[in-house]
Amino acid sequence: MQSNPHLRLIVVDPESDTNATNGNRYWKRFFELSDHGDDVWFIKASFGDFAKMVPDLKSLTPADALMKAIKGVTREQ
Repeated sequence: MQSNPHLRLIVVDPESDTNATNGNRYWKRFFELSDHGDDVWFIKASFGDFAKMVPDLKSLTPADALMKAIKGVTREQ
């Protein structure tokens, strides 16, 4: 985290608030970095719930949408 300023760390854990105070030294260090403005984020959720929250990041460009439509039409014939 300290050597790569472009790194964003997202920690997903349903017990993240508990780990902030009772966690091991790594958890405590992540919280310290977050408190000091580093790009460390904590989400209190199960990974399954978090996965449902993440939007589909692959959106089709107009050219991709056209190509998909053309392939769909040619496969039907």
